[in-house]
Amino acid sequence: MITSGIGVLLGCLCFLAYDMHVAKEHREEDLRSVADLISTNSTAALVFDDAIGASKILEGLSTRNHIRLGVLYRSDGIHFASYVRADLKGNALPPDRAPDAMVWTSNRLTYSSPVLLGRRKLGRLYLESDLTDLREQLRRFEQLTALMRTIKPTSNGRPFIMR
Repeated sequence: MITSGIGVLLGCLCFLAYDMHVAKEHREEDLRSVADLISTNSTAALVFDDAIGASKILEGLSTRNHIRLGVLYRSDGIHFASYVRADLKGNALPPDRAPDAMVWTSNRLTYSSPVLLGRRKLGRLYLESDLTDLREQLRRFEQLTALMRTIKPTSNGRPFIMR
């Protein structure tokens, strides 16, 4: 019984590691595709110096609950337009500089990429995603694993829940 319990626990840990890996890959892919879409749509706003149009494009990020912040910078690094999720107004500050890369921290994922028109760099887009849904998924999995550990089979084959 101990061997079976250890096997189940190791299986759960392997599944958890795989599930978290896949969830992180999906989040990165989602953030990249959102960034590509926003970048493509904001080129005209940057070319024609239309900050209001750029703000409206960034407002489209409100359909993605996990996006905390979106900032569009001009090619000289000056802030051009931004979006801040409604529950974070006043509590989220965009960075002055962020590397053109995907960066994971303990509570958020950030992505910064150039906005290009052909080969010409018009500006830079910065997106920030929170990770509450991934942490919630991990918590639910831990609860399920803990529940599985409390269920023990009896001699008659019926489960017995230990308390």
